[in-house]
Amino acid sequence: MLAIAERRRACLPQEGFLVSREIEDTRVLADFAGQEHEADLRAELLDELAALTAALANGGFYHRDCHAGNLLVRPEAPAGRRLFVTDLHAIRRRRVGLR
Repeated sequence: MLAIAERRRACLPQEGFLVSREIEDTRVLADFAGQEHEADLRAELLDELAALTAALANGGFYHRDCHAGNLLVRPEAPAGRRLFVTDLHAIRRRRVGLR
């Protein structure tokens, strides 16, 4: 992480930002939609995405802006280490429930 910033209004924090380094050799998950030559990789990424989503939810973390543009993929990385979540200010921690 390079920096943390905070926007305030009337001395109260309104929004926080994290500034980090670029994750090299990544593409947004949306780039993999409809590319038939990467069908096997897409299937693997779907399994990894399901596991990541379950791990976040089991920890009580919910991404309120989760879409393919906020997920980065490093295709050449080993399985289980390919996905990166961005737009972290949209993540909230809540009590884990049955839902």
